[in-house]
Amino acid sequence: MEIPGAAPIGICLMTQGRGLCEDHPAAFPEIGALLSERLLGRS
Repeated sequence: MEIPGAAPIGICLMTQGRGLCEDHPAAFPEIGALLSERLLGRS
């Protein structure tokens, strides 16, 4: 399965589930950063 590095977070969450995005941040560099910021409560 190919995973675009810049997949929009909405598509990632809807198609692969939050767990995949969190478990494989390297596959989603921008999403990984966004999730990290949101999960850690950074603005």
